[in-house]
Amino acid sequence: SPEAAAARLVLGPHAAALGTLAPVCLISYERRYYAALNGSGARITLDFGLRAGAWPPARGVPSLPFDDEVLVELKVPVAAADLADRLARALPWTPVKSSKYVRVARALTRFL
Repeated sequence: SPEAAAARLVLGPHAAALGTLAPVCLISYERRYYAALNGSGARITLDFGLRAGAWPPARGVPSLPFDDEVLVELKVPVAAADLADRLARALPWTPVKSSKYVRVARALTRFL
């Protein structure tokens, strides 16, 4: 298939491992995009309404809401890394590393 050929091209010798992988959780959320009007290519995304659960659905494992959070991601072209630094400093928050998948997987381990 074209997808398998692309995986072999990108992953090289690791492509065979794809056959052993399977999804373990389903994550859904709404996303809003905001693009800079100055042509810099900078954009901000807001992810909210995050919900997650085991995949395939498992008895006794609830769907978990993360309704009290909005994830903000700042994205800029590599050539504009200095712009990202300036924008991040202008925001009234401390940047943190975050992964929706890791957070959900950790939350689901309580039920498995």
